[in-house]
Formats: sequence, structure tokens, C-alpha cells
Amino acid sequence: MIIPGYFDTSHKLQEGSCYRFNYRKKVLLSDENEYMVFEDPFGINHLLPLADYMHYNLVCPSVVTCLVSRINCTGRVFLEPLHPVYRIGTIHSFEITGNAFRDGKRFLCTKDVFGNPIDILTDTSMQGLPPAGTEIECRVTTLKKGKPELSLVSIPAK
Repeated sequence: MIIPGYFDTSHKLQEGSCYRFNYRKKVLLSDENEYMVFEDPFGINHLLPLADYMHYNLVCPSVVTCLVSRINCTGRVFLEPLHPVYRIGTIHSFEITGNAFRDGKRFLCTKDVFGNPIDILTDTSMQGLPPAGTEIECRVTTLKKGKPELSLVSIPAK
């Protein structure tokens, strides 16, 4: 079999583009983890860890739109199904659950709509982090493994 993309550039996924994938089945591999088998428009299968996307409520079989988030130097394709709530570049309100200081960096802690913890890197020069319970505005910069990565847009005045 000739692998699309190696000899025919018209059958190649592009990083940063969205495609419709066929969610074919779930499989249990030797690492004891379940994976979803997604078939791309060119007939190539890709595996996504089921645990990362359990809260997406994806139904098998179905068609799922995925972002090709990255293609590494060996040609491995990293997919990110479109999030049911968040889109890259959109702004949402989040409630601060606390703050943290690790490796010389300060973080505001919050949770997404599914309860996944999210740490937001803050400017080290920022004086007085807001207390838990404060609503903040954040931009969704990217999505990785079903979780949004956020950047701080605004904090309400004290």
C-alpha cells in the first residue's frame, strides 16, 4: 500500500486545518487503555485516547470534525476533536479556585465546564492575585487532550 501524503501531496493532512473524520470503533490496546479509531478523509486510521475525550460524548460510529493540531517530525498526526463548548480564540468567564507558585512562576487556578483543573500563567509583576471566587475573563488559546489552555484577558477591579 502506498501511504497517502508520501507520494501524493494532494492526499496530505495540513497542520492547523480541520477535517471530518469517521469515528470507526473503540479498541483496547496492550497498554490497557481504550482508544478511538478515527479514519481521515484519505483512509488512514488515527488513534485518540478515549479517556481524554470521555466528556465529549462521542458516539461510534459517527463523523467528527477534528483539528490537526500538530504533525511531528516522524509524521505522527495529533488530532483534537472540536470541543463541545470552547473554540480557539473565544473569551469565557472562569471562577478562580486558588493560585499557585511553581518553578518561579505564578498561576491562577480554575476549572473548565467539565471540572478539569486549569492553571493560567500570570505576569510575575502582577501585584496581588485575586482571591478564590473571583470571576475572570480568559481567552482559549488552544485545546490539548480535551482541555482548554487559557490566557488571562481581564480581572475585575478590586
